[in-house]
Amino acid sequence: MPMFVRKLKEIEITSTFKHQKVELRKEGINQDVVKDPIFWLNPDTNAYEPFTKKSLELLSSGKAKL
Repeated sequence: MPMFVRKLKEIEITSTFKHQKVELRKEGINQDVVKDPIFWLNPDTNAYEPFTKKSLELLSSGKAKL
C-alpha cells in the first residue's frame, strides 16, 4: 500500500506514451516545490489525509512512523 499519494491534474508523457516520472521522484514530498495535493497514510488513523508541514514535522521528529 503506498504511503504517499500525489494527485495530478495530468501527467506528462513521452512521444511513446511513457509516463515522465523522474521529475516527480526528484520533487518527492518537498512542499516548497510540489504544488499538487499530497496525501499520506496516517498510521494513527489508518486513513489517507492531506500531507502538511505539520505531518512532515511529525515524521521528522519520530512522533509518527510509516
